[in-house]
Amino acid sequence: MGASALAAAVYGPHAVNGGFMLDAWPIRSEYVFASGDGPLGGALEHFLEHPSLVSRPGQAIAFVTMNVLFGPHTGFWLAAMGALGVVTSGCLYLLLRELRFAPVHAAVLSALVLVFPAATSLRLWTATVAAGLAVSLAILGVFVALRAFRGEGIQRLALHGISLALFAASLLVYEIALPAMLASVLLYRACVPWRGKSVV
Repeated sequence: MGASALAAAVYGPHAVNGGFMLDAWPIRSEYVFASGDGPLGGALEHFLEHPSLVSRPGQAIAFVTMNVLFGPHTGFWLAAMGALGVVTSGCLYLLLRELRFAPVHAAVLSALVLVFPAATSLRLWTATVAAGLAVSLAILGVFVALRAFRGEGIQRLALHGISLALFAASLLVYEIALPAMLASVLLYRACVPWRGKSVV
Protein backbone atom coordinates (compact mmCIF):
# COMPACT_ATOMS: atom_id res chain seq x y z
CA MET A 1 0.00 0.00 0.00
CA GLY A 2 2.75 2.42 0.93
CA ALA A 3 4.66 1.82 -2.30
CA SER A 4 1.50 2.30 -4.36
CA ALA A 5 0.74 5.60 -2.63
CA LEU A 6 4.33 6.75 -3.13
CA ALA A 7 4.26 5.83 -6.82
CA ALA A 8 0.95 7.63 -7.28
CA ALA A 9 2.35 10.78 -5.67
CA VAL A 10 5.57 10.74 -7.70
CA TYR A 11 4.39 9.40 -11.06
CA GLY A 12 0.69 10.28 -11.05
CA PRO A 13 1.16 13.80 -12.48
CA HIS A 14 3.34 12.38 -15.26
CA ALA A 15 0.69 9.80 -16.15
CA VAL A 16 -1.97 12.52 -16.32
CA ASN A 17 0.04 15.10 -18.25
CA GLY A 18 2.87 13.17 -19.92
CA GLY A 19 3.30 11.39 -23.22
CA PHE A 20 5.47 8.88 -25.04
CA MET A 21 9.23 9.30 -25.03
CA LEU A 22 11.86 8.34 -27.61
CA ASP A 23 11.48 4.87 -29.15
CA ALA A 24 8.01 4.28 -27.69
CA TRP A 25 6.63 6.09 -30.75
CA PRO A 26 8.25 3.87 -33.40
CA ILE A 27 7.30 0.75 -31.41
CA ARG A 28 3.70 1.96 -31.29
CA SER A 29 3.66 2.78 -34.99
CA GLU A 30 5.12 -0.61 -35.91
CA TYR A 31 2.41 -2.32 -33.86
CA VAL A 32 -0.34 -0.34 -35.60
CA PHE A 33 1.18 -1.15 -38.99
CA ALA A 34 1.49 -4.88 -38.24
CA SER A 35 -1.68 -5.56 -36.25
CA GLY A 36 -4.08 -5.08 -39.15
CA ASP A 37 -7.77 -5.32 -38.32
CA GLY A 38 -7.52 -7.45 -35.17
CA PRO A 39 -6.07 -6.60 -31.77
CA LEU A 40 -3.14 -8.95 -32.34
CA GLY A 41 -3.09 -9.76 -36.03
CA GLY A 42 0.49 -10.38 -37.09
CA ALA A 43 2.00 -7.92 -34.62
CA LEU A 44 3.79 -10.46 -32.44
CA GLU A 45 5.13 -12.35 -35.45
CA HIS A 46 6.20 -9.03 -36.99
CA PHE A 47 8.23 -8.04 -33.94
CA LEU A 48 9.80 -11.48 -33.60
CA GLU A 49 10.81 -11.49 -37.25
CA HIS A 50 12.36 -8.00 -37.10
CA PRO A 51 14.95 -8.05 -34.30
CA SER A 52 16.02 -4.52 -35.19
CA LEU A 53 12.74 -3.35 -33.61
CA VAL A 54 12.64 -5.56 -30.53
CA SER A 55 15.63 -7.85 -30.25
CA ARG A 56 14.39 -10.19 -27.50
CA PRO A 57 11.30 -12.44 -27.55
CA GLY A 58 10.21 -11.40 -24.06
CA GLN A 59 10.27 -7.76 -25.12
CA ALA A 60 8.11 -8.52 -28.13
CA ILE A 61 5.49 -10.21 -25.96
CA ALA A 62 5.58 -7.35 -23.43
CA PHE A 63 5.19 -4.59 -26.01
CA VAL A 64 2.44 -6.33 -27.96
CA THR A 65 0.55 -7.03 -24.73
CA MET A 66 0.82 -3.39 -23.64
CA ASN A 67 -0.35 -2.19 -27.04
CA VAL A 68 -3.36 -4.52 -26.85
CA LEU A 69 -4.24 -3.38 -23.33
CA PHE A 70 -3.52 0.35 -23.54
CA GLY A 71 -3.67 1.26 -27.22
CA PRO A 72 -2.74 4.89 -27.90
CA HIS A 73 -3.64 6.12 -24.38
CA THR A 74 -0.27 7.33 -23.13
CA GLY A 75 -1.59 7.94 -19.63
CA PHE A 76 -2.31 4.23 -19.25
CA TRP A 77 1.17 3.36 -20.47
CA LEU A 78 2.81 5.72 -17.99
CA ALA A 79 0.60 4.50 -15.15
CA ALA A 80 1.65 0.94 -16.01
CA MET A 81 5.30 2.00 -15.83
CA GLY A 82 4.68 3.38 -12.34
CA ALA A 83 2.93 0.15 -11.38
CA LEU A 84 5.89 -1.85 -12.66
CA GLY A 85 8.08 0.27 -10.40
CA VAL A 86 5.89 -0.78 -7.47
CA VAL A 87 6.30 -4.44 -8.47
CA THR A 88 10.10 -4.10 -8.67
CA SER A 89 10.18 -2.31 -5.33
CA GLY A 90 8.01 -5.01 -3.76
CA CYS A 91 10.24 -7.79 -5.10
CA LEU A 92 13.29 -6.06 -3.67
CA TYR A 93 11.57 -5.71 -0.29
CA LEU A 94 10.84 -9.46 -0.22
CA LEU A 95 14.46 -10.26 -1.07
CA LEU A 96 15.86 -7.91 1.55
CA ARG A 97 13.59 -9.36 4.22
CA GLU A 98 14.67 -12.86 3.17
CA LEU A 99 18.25 -11.66 3.74
CA ARG A 100 17.17 -10.60 7.25
CA PHE A 101 17.21 -6.84 6.73
CA ALA A 102 15.14 -5.02 9.31
CA PRO A 103 11.67 -4.11 7.97
CA VAL A 104 12.33 -0.37 8.12
CA HIS A 105 15.67 -0.70 6.30
CA ALA A 106 14.17 -2.92 3.62
CA ALA A 107 11.28 -0.49 3.17
CA VAL A 108 13.56 2.56 2.84
CA LEU A 109 15.83 0.87 0.29
CA SER A 110 12.83 -0.33 -1.72
CA ALA A 111 11.31 3.16 -1.66
CA LEU A 112 14.57 4.67 -2.95
CA VAL A 113 14.57 2.20 -5.85
CA LEU A 114 10.98 3.18 -6.61
CA VAL A 115 11.49 6.94 -6.48
CA PHE A 116 15.04 7.55 -7.66
CA PRO A 117 14.49 6.93 -11.41
CA ALA A 118 12.02 9.83 -11.38
CA ALA A 119 15.00 12.16 -11.16
CA THR A 120 16.03 11.20 -14.70
CA SER A 121 12.59 10.16 -16.00
CA LEU A 122 13.97 6.73 -16.89
CA ARG A 123 11.01 5.03 -15.23
CA LEU A 124 8.69 6.78 -17.65
CA TRP A 125 10.63 5.90 -20.79
CA THR A 126 8.24 3.23 -22.03
CA ALA A 127 10.96 1.16 -23.66
CA THR A 128 12.45 0.50 -20.20
CA VAL A 129 9.47 -1.72 -19.38
CA ALA A 130 11.73 -4.56 -20.50
CA ALA A 131 14.47 -3.60 -18.06
CA GLY A 132 12.06 -3.23 -15.15
CA LEU A 133 10.37 -6.54 -15.91
CA ALA A 134 13.71 -8.33 -16.30
CA VAL A 135 15.00 -6.96 -12.99
CA SER A 136 11.78 -7.94 -11.19
CA LEU A 137 11.97 -11.50 -12.54
CA ALA A 138 15.64 -11.79 -11.57
CA ILE A 139 15.01 -10.54 -8.01
CA LEU A 140 12.17 -13.03 -7.64
CA GLY A 141 14.46 -15.75 -8.97
CA VAL A 142 17.04 -15.02 -6.27
CA PHE A 143 14.31 -14.86 -3.61
CA VAL A 144 12.90 -18.25 -4.63
CA ALA A 145 16.40 -19.77 -4.79
CA LEU A 146 17.11 -18.64 -1.23
CA ARG A 147 13.80 -20.14 -0.13
CA ALA A 148 14.74 -23.38 -1.90
CA PHE A 149 17.78 -23.83 0.33
CA ARG A 150 15.43 -23.91 3.31
CA GLY A 151 13.18 -26.53 1.76
CA GLU A 152 13.63 -30.27 1.59
CA GLY A 153 13.17 -33.01 -0.96
CA ILE A 154 10.69 -32.36 -3.75
CA GLN A 155 9.91 -28.87 -2.44
CA ARG A 156 13.56 -27.85 -2.72
CA LEU A 157 13.83 -29.20 -6.27
CA ALA A 158 10.58 -27.50 -7.31
CA LEU A 159 11.69 -24.14 -5.91
CA HIS A 160 15.06 -24.38 -7.64
CA GLY A 161 13.22 -25.19 -10.88
CA ILE A 162 10.99 -22.13 -10.44
CA SER A 163 14.05 -20.00 -9.71
CA LEU A 164 15.78 -21.15 -12.90
CA ALA A 165 12.59 -20.50 -14.88
CA LEU A 166 12.45 -16.95 -13.51
CA PHE A 167 16.11 -16.39 -14.44
CA ALA A 168 15.45 -17.70 -17.95
CA ALA A 169 12.37 -15.49 -18.33
CA SER A 170 14.42 -12.49 -17.19
CA LEU A 171 17.06 -13.17 -19.85
CA LEU A 172 14.42 -13.61 -22.56
CA VAL A 173 13.08 -10.16 -21.72
CA TYR A 174 16.39 -8.35 -21.29
CA GLU A 175 19.84 -9.43 -20.13
CA ILE A 176 20.42 -6.38 -17.92
CA ALA A 177 20.17 -8.47 -14.74
CA LEU A 178 22.62 -11.19 -15.85
CA PRO A 179 25.59 -9.87 -13.80
CA ALA A 180 23.40 -9.70 -10.70
CA MET A 181 22.12 -13.23 -11.31
CA LEU A 182 25.68 -14.54 -11.60
CA ALA A 183 26.73 -12.68 -8.47
CA SER A 184 23.70 -13.96 -6.55
CA VAL A 185 25.61 -17.12 -5.72
CA LEU A 186 27.33 -15.01 -3.08
CA LEU A 187 23.97 -14.40 -1.42
CA TYR A 188 23.42 -18.13 -1.06
CA ARG A 189 26.16 -18.00 1.56
CA ALA A 190 23.50 -16.52 3.85
CA CYS A 191 21.68 -19.86 3.82
CA VAL A 192 24.25 -22.50 2.92
CA PRO A 193 27.86 -22.56 4.14
CA TRP A 194 30.62 -23.16 1.61
CA ARG A 195 31.89 -26.71 1.64
CA GLY A 196 35.25 -26.99 3.29
CA LYS A 197 38.18 -28.16 1.21
CA SER A 198 39.48 -31.59 1.98
CA VAL A 199 42.91 -31.64 3.47
CA VAL A 200 45.27 -34.33 2.23
